[in-house]
Amino acid sequence: MVLTPHLGALFSVFFFSLFHCHRSTPEISSNQQSHESKSTPAPIQTSPVQASVEQEINPAHLPPYQGFTGCIKGRITVQGVLPPPPSRSPSTQCPPLSAYSKSTSQAKRPLADAIVIVTGYADFYIPEKQKSKLITIESCETIPRIITLTMGQDLNILNQSSLIFAPTLSQGLNSFAAVAIKGGEPIRLSPSRPGLMHLIDRLGDSFLNIKLYIFRHPLHTSSNSEGEYTLQGIPLGKLNVTAHATSFIGEQTQLIQMQEGPCQSVHFSFQAPAPTTRQSGSH
Repeated sequence: MVLTPHLGALFSVFFFSLFHCHRSTPEISSNQQSHESKSTPAPIQTSPVQASVEQEINPAHLPPYQGFTGCIKGRITVQGVLPPPPSRSPSTQCPPLSAYSKSTSQAKRPLADAIVIVTGYADFYIPEKQKSKLITIESCETIPRIITLTMGQDLNILNQSSLIFAPTLSQGLNSFAAVAIKGGEPIRLSPSRPGLMHLIDRLGDSFLNIKLYIFRHPLHTSSNSEGEYTLQGIPLGKLNVTAHATSFIGEQTQLIQMQEGPCQSVHFSFQAPAPTTRQSGSH
C-alpha cells in the first residue's frame, strides 16, 4: 500500500509515539517487605484493558516527562479553492454549513479542522492528563468534522439538540450502540487502537460522520472555525510542529525552540491544490 504524504506523516507520528511511556515500579527488598507489610497498602491492580493501553503507548517503559513545559498558539490559513467534502458529512447535509462546501474564494481565509501535532522529543514519554474529552452537540452546525484523541482517552458525546442519534465507531459496527437523546447522559466511546476511524450514527443520520484521529501521545489539537489553535504541556527544547490539512493533502512542519513562558506563536499558511478537470471525452 502506498501512503500519501498526508497519511504517511500521520502514521509516522503514530509509530514515533511508540517510544514514549510508563515508569517502572521500584523493587522492594525482602526485609523491606516484611517491615512494611503491615503499613503498606496493597498495590493497585492494573486491568487488562489499562495494561494493553500502556503497552501500546509506551512499550519501552520510558519515564514520564517531569520538567517545565510551554505552549504554542497560532492561526492556520489557506488560499485557493477547497475541494468539496464527502457527500455524507455535516458540511453537505446541514444547511448552516452549506457555504463551507461551496467555497470558491481564492482569497486567504481561515483553515478549519487542520491537525497540529508536536514531535521530536525522546528519552521520555508524555502522559495524557485528561481521561476523557467531551463533545456537546447542540445542533447540526455544532457537529465537528474532526476530533483528535489520545490512545486511552474516552470520548463522551452529549446531545443537547433535537436530533436523535446512536453514535458508534467504524471499528465496532457489530457492537451495541446507545441512543443519545436530548438532555440524556453522555454516550461514552472508547477507541481500542490508534489510527483513523469514523464516528457515525448507527441510526443512519447523515449529520453524524466525523473523522476521529487517535494518537499515541497527547501533543495534538485541531484548528477551530477561525483557523486558530492552542496546544499546551509541551516539553522544552527543539521540537517539530506539524500542521496537516484534512480537507486536502497538505502538510507543513516548522522547527521551534520551545521555552517556558508565554505561548509562542506558530502560524501556517497553505495553498489549496488546483481543482482537477475532466479531460475531453472522459466519462
